[in-house]
Amino acid sequence: MGSAEGMGSTGGAEKVWVTGRTTGVPECRGDIVLTDLRGVVTHTLADDGPNGPNGPVTQYILAAAEKRLYNGLRNALGGGDGLDRDAALLSRMVPLETFGPDVLDISRNNLRRRWATSTDWLDDVIAYSLRPGRADSHARAAVARASAMIGGPLGRLIDAVAAGEVEAERDPGRFALAEMIRMVWPEHPAVRRSQATHDEYAMRWWVPVYEHILDAYGLRLLPGLDMDDFAWPLLALVDHEARTPGPAGRSALTIRVLIAGGVADRRTGARLTPEEIAVRLPPARVPD
Repeated sequence: MGSAEGMGSTGGAEKVWVTGRTTGVPECRGDIVLTDLRGVVTHTLADDGPNGPNGPVTQYILAAAEKRLYNGLRNALGGGDGLDRDAALLSRMVPLETFGPDVLDISRNNLRRRWATSTDWLDDVIAYSLRPGRADSHARAAVARASAMIGGPLGRLIDAVAAGEVEAERDPGRFALAEMIRMVWPEHPAVRRSQATHDEYAMRWWVPVYEHILDAYGLRLLPGLDMDDFAWPLLALVDHEARTPGPAGRSALTIRVLIAGGVADRRTGARLTPEEIAVRLPPARVPD
């Protein structure tokens, strides 16, 4: 039955074939772009193959559960009544036993052959909903924008990058579900694990960019600092501004102060003020 029977290749679109519970015949439920969920979805009974994290039907089920969870939490949070924050709320929104037949019109065995217990299923639904890779397209675009701005004043680049990241973090279509989950179940083990994964993911994307920017603008880190030490507070500032109401641009101003405190001119060793960071241009390159 197509991709339901085999392992798909991550990064490409795969047809999703399932046997309809009502019709009893194979049905194509459309295409799904597979992502590598190994290390994110960790409770499936199989580690690979069609029933593992990267199986097309597995990812189809998880994507449907994510959508169901988003709609359920949005309605619950907007209802005005006190919100039940215990795990029972989660299991009522995406119950293991009835999610397949009631929501997807597939046999409950499609879930049972993948998840042994309700706890395993719910942990993987949360981990999938909080997966850092859901921001891949934004991260690629943000890195491309930052690279394209190299050449103008460094302060302008900082302002644009910080504003873009704050806007993205506040985009309800991209990150609203993650924020709702963290608000309702902050101590859930899958939530706590996902935050560490998210931080590592952000560092992997941005550390090479920061290294490139410093090099392009003729700057170097002070002795004793490494790029991870330098990058982490910059990312934390943007994240804080995105989550805290207040005047726009606060993180960009503070980032200039942090950069000034952590770098020196690569050629002369001179320290720079935040004002000098703002107007800094790439040094002229001497031809080889």
